[in-house]
Amino acid sequence: MGDGDALQLPPRPSVAARILDLLLSELAERIAVAVERLQLQRAEREGRDLGHLSQKTLPPWIHPDTYVEACRSGEIPGARLWKRQWLASREAVLAWVAAESREAVANPPDALDPESLEATIAASGGTLRLKSR
Repeated sequence: MGDGDALQLPPRPSVAARILDLLLSELAERIAVAVERLQLQRAEREGRDLGHLSQKTLPPWIHPDTYVEACRSGEIPGARLWKRQWLASREAVLAWVAAESREAVANPPDALDPESLEATIAASGGTLRLKSR
C-alpha cells in the first residue's frame, strides 16, 4: 500500500450534530408516547360511546389476554365474539373486575399473599427446611 492508499476514517460528527441527534431522538420518543396516549383515549371514547368494550378498547389496567380468557370461559356475562373481537358491556366487564379483585381489608399489607409459598407452608402448619450441602 502506498501513501495514497491509507485507510480514511469517516469524520467525527460535530458537537452540534450530536446534540441535534439527541434532541431529535427525544422528540421522536415524546411524539410516539403522545400518539399512543391519543389512540388509547380515542379507543376508550369510542367504546364508552357504544357502552361496550373489546380487547382493543379496554382501560389500560385490564390486560387484553386476561379479558379474552375471561370472555372465552364465560366469566363475563353476555360477552360475544364478533369478527375476532370479544365484545362485552362495560358494566359486565367492571363487575367481573370487581369480582376478581381482592379487598384491601381482606389482605392487610403485613399479611402473606394467599397464593405464595410462605402462605401455603403456614396454612399447612409446616416449616420450610433448606437442605444444606
